[in-house]
Amino acid sequence: MKIIGEIYKIRSYFDDKLQKNVNISFIETDELIKVNGTMIKLLPIISESSSNYKEGEKIEVDGEIRFEYIITSKGNRSAAPIPVIRQCLSF
Repeated sequence: MKIIGEIYKIRSYFDDKLQKNVNISFIETDELIKVNGTMIKLLPIISESSSNYKEGEKIEVDGEIRFEYIITSKGNRSAAPIPVIRQCLSF
C-alpha cells in the first residue's frame, strides 16, 4: 500500500524481531486510511532507513500494514496490537 504523509516524530526503537536498535517514525498521512474498519491518521513505521529523514519531511512509503505489539516511549509494551508498517520502501 502506498502512503503519502509527513513525518510527525522519530525516535530510537529496540526491535525484538531484529534484536537491534532501529528507528520508529510516526507518519501523519495525507488521507485517512481504513484498517479493519477503523480510520487512522497516524501510522508508525519501523525501519532501519527512517534515520535518513527529518521530522516535518514529506515522504511516500510503500509497505504492508500489519498489527504488532510495539514498545512505547515509556518502555512498556502496547496494550493491544496496533497497525504498523515494517521495513517499507520509501520514495
